[in-house]
Amino acid sequence: MSDLMQCADCGKRISKSAAACPHCGAPNKAAKRKKRGNTQGAGCLLLLVGGGLVLAGISPGVGGFLAVIGLVVLVVGFFL
Repeated sequence: MSDLMQCADCGKRISKSAAACPHCGAPNKAAKRKKRGNTQGAGCLLLLVGGGLVLAGISPGVGGFLAVIGLVVLVVGFFL
């Protein structure tokens, strides 16, 4: 089971997962591209929501439970 194939342009052997031929630079149309999600947008949204919950939780009369949930959401948003 070889992970190599021939480049359509120059004919040299390249990896099936290579985005382009390292010899001639021709794009490898057979390579599967990884799809990435929009984690940066989700992380920013969680940071904003978490910050709002923290601010709402530390205001008088609301209670500290909301602030703790806000901190958890902030931490998750930061590492996402």
